[in-house]
Amino acid sequence: MKRPIQTTIALLALCAAAAAWQGALPTLSLNQPDFEKGVRDTTRNFGNSIEPPWIPRKTAAAAKAMTESQRATAVRELGAMAKALVMSPAFQKAHADYIRSSYKAVDHGIQAKTQSQMLAEGNTSDMMRQAAVQMATALRGAPPESLIPMFQSDIKTWTRQALSTSPRKDKAQQLLARAKEIEPWATSKPEEFRKAYSLLKSAEMGGPSTEAEFASTGNSVQSQEEQRQWNQFNLKDLLKRRLTAIIAEAATVDFSAQTTGKDKRFANPAYERKSNLWKLMYRAGQAPTMAASDFAKSWLKEL
Repeated sequence: MKRPIQTTIALLALCAAAAAWQGALPTLSLNQPDFEKGVRDTTRNFGNSIEPPWIPRKTAAAAKAMTESQRATAVRELGAMAKALVMSPAFQKAHADYIRSSYKAVDHGIQAKTQSQMLAEGNTSDMMRQAAVQMATALRGAPPESLIPMFQSDIKTWTRQALSTSPRKDKAQQLLARAKEIEPWATSKPEEFRKAYSLLKSAEMGGPSTEAEFASTGNSVQSQEEQRQWNQFNLKDLLKRRLTAIIAEAATVDFSAQTTGKDKRFANPAYERKSNLWKLMYRAGQAPTMAASDFAKSWLKEL
């Protein structure tokens, strides 16, 4: 006989887009605060794997006492409740506010390619430009006096390159000339030195070399980075990924698998290496798992 499921509600939480469980059913000894906390906690877990959320002990006991058919019914009922919460405007706004404050994720409605995509397209110039702006921004946040050793090292490098026959000779001469101009500012005008040096480093990397260009490019780079974060953490795409993963995993579960020993380990060692979601579905039983998969398929079509 299969090891009893810790709780069907955990399976429901995963199937309802890794949402959580609803406490309206007294037979499961659940309450509204547990439900809402489960939703928040699980939809804010952005790891690659889907892990069961924390379950109250009394809820686990109630789920264990159910028949497999009753657990399947619970999955369908609680799934509808979880979906209603996750898709509510208030929940979606709270999620957007959370990823904005935690990950600087903002939807600007623009195209923002990842570094991998830019590399695949051979678009290294945009990558370098973005990296240059990020470098300059970081330098502007450092104490001016801490930049002096780096600046002096750069002068030596640009001097050597300016006297060489390398392809960087002309650019090094330009950088060196400007570096000599701002060198006295390191002690006389430290704030202006920091700003000018940050532009030198940006120009060296192929980024903006003037304040106006830096401001314009910097705003664009920031917007693109915020958009990339949004693309990764927004609720709709998270739901799609989780629902798709649940459907795929459910199709692979071997409900006839045998277990052995007091700890009910799988007789097939390969099954011991399966994901926690796979094992949870196995222990929930075929009927609840298929109910969850069907629910996920239906929800996915609406997204």
